Amino acid sequence: MKKIQLILMTFTLALAACSSDPIVSDMDILAAENANTLPALYERLLDDKKAAKPSSEWARTIHRNLDKVGKKIALIKEQEIIAAMQSDQVIYDTALLLNNQDIATLDFAIKRASDIEQYNKETYYGLIRQLEKAINDKRVEVKVRTTDFMRLPDSEAVKKVALLDEVAVLSGGKVPAEIELQKSAYIDDLYEQAKFSLSNKRYEEVLMHLNNLDVIAPQHPGLEALRNSLHAEEYEQQFWD
Repeated sequence: MKKIQLILMTFTLALAACSSDPIVSDMDILAAENANTLPALYERLLDDKKAAKPSSEWARTIHRNLDKVGKKIALIKEQEIIAAMQSDQVIYDTALLLNNQDIATLDFAIKRASDIEQYNKETYYGLIRQLEKAINDKRVEVKVRTTDFMRLPDSEAVKKVALLDEVAVLSGGKVPAEIELQKSAYIDDLYEQAKFSLSNKRYEEVLMHLNNLDVIAPQHPGLEALRNSLHAEEYEQQFWD
């Protein structure tokens, strides 16, 4: 009798050991999603994976659940990155939304997206492809405007400064501050050209520079003095003529 009881006890313990694997169900995943604890569940599944025998049904179940949970986490993180780019007027077309961002913002999004890869590579690479395409498109636009800036003569100074402003908007980040320095240097150069033209009595050139500076740098401290000098020179010229 004692022998039979011992056998039954051993069998019961063995059965309990076989059924002790903590299986994560779809309900567990849903509950974790609702409670915003999917990352913690994912870590638990990783720990279970280490403990499970690779060829066991438990290990296969863990693998499937890791895929499910990882995909959900990746999609949530992707949506967080997209949401961070939205403004007051929500844009639902992702391609259009990305096209409205500057390069610095898109670069930062790529850095944020690096966390997605560990959870789901498909989601990660899909987002990265969209971000990189948007960045490349913006860089082409910057190159076109930079080329146009170099190509245009200084008589088109208003257009040239507008091109610099567009480069700043497209680039974002530290570039706008750098563009402001470039614009300031360019405006000072135009002012010096105007003074040089005045000293050489090329009054039409002086007037051209003055008209441009009135638009792009109306507060320039030397404009009023330059304009008065031009008027004086013109008056003197008319007197001698």
